[in-house]
Formats: sequence, C-alpha cells, structure tokens
Amino acid sequence: MSDNPAYLRNVWYMAAWSSEVQGEALLRRRLLGDPVVLMRKSDGAIAAMVDRCPHRFAPLSQGTREGDTITCAYHGLTFGADGACLRNPFADSVPKGARVRTFPVIERGSIVWFWPGDPALADPAMIPDFE
Repeated sequence: MSDNPAYLRNVWYMAAWSSEVQGEALLRRRLLGDPVVLMRKSDGAIAAMVDRCPHRFAPLSQGTREGDTITCAYHGLTFGADGACLRNPFADSVPKGARVRTFPVIERGSIVWFWPGDPALADPAMIPDFE
C-alpha cells in the first residue's frame, strides 16, 4: 500500500460486507487509495492482499482462482493466500522476492475488517462493536 499520509494505518477499516466475499469469486476493492483483492478461503476465513502481481503489476483479481491460490493472468505466477509465490510456470524455482503484501483480516458480524498498518499491532479488541 502507498504511504499516503492522509490515512491512519494502525487502525481497522471496513473492507466489505461479509456477503460480498463469497464462493470462489475474487472481490477487488480500492481501500485507502490502493487496490486490494479479497477472497474467502476454503476454511471459511477471508484473505486480503494487494491486488498487484509483483512481476508486471497486473491485477491479481483478473487472474484465476484455484482453491486458496490466485494465478496472475499476465505470466501465470501463482500466489497463496499468505502472499507467497508458490509456482512459476516457466521455471522450477519462484522469482526471488515474489511476494504480495497481505493484510490482517477479521470477519465480525456482517463486516469484513482489514488492518493496513503494522500486522504485529493488529489487535481485534480495537474493532468497533456494531452488533
């Protein structure tokens, strides 16, 4: 994410309604001015990552999803929900540094919250209670 000083980083923000992140669909959002892709993993949890392949900056949300991975439509690099590049279709190894930034995400009630700041400071007790 950009370091736009107009936004506080170490706070929880609403990213989506829970009902918007369903099935195998990828949900693209612009959060704090930056592209983010959300997906519901096979275990029911939600993952959020920067919607930009680190290789040629293509939107991952335009790629294909298989299980808990997203394959970039541009060159076919495959990324796990943890942001790690898992597969390079053109070599036996993945490119060094091929990782997508991920964000802590918590689903509370009908709201999906994401934390754009330091992941070590993401305290779920700081999420506003709207129930």
